[in-house]
Amino acid sequence: NNRKVDKSKSIGRIDGIVAARDFWEPFHQRLFKVIAEQIRTGRLAEPTIPRDFFAIDPAFHAFGGLRYLADLVDRAPPSANGRSAVAFWSPI
Repeated sequence: NNRKVDKSKSIGRIDGIVAARDFWEPFHQRLFKVIAEQIRTGRLAEPTIPRDFFAIDPAFHAFGGLRYLADLVDRAPPSANGRSAVAFWSPI
């Protein structure tokens, strides 16, 4: 799926600009770390990959598990807007 490839490529555009510590929610910090590492090692950011890392994480289940990850992917802005989204949400 080209959409998944495009979103996976976008991590390179924000690498060094956004870090796990920039997320307020601890689960999202952990999720960002896992996704970023997967992409840096040449894998796609598939919702099923983090699921394996978070199988015993209570926060993963509290947020809705795999359905939540799929919703995040579906609602993510287009990768072409990655830098502008980061600039918008970054502290001044």
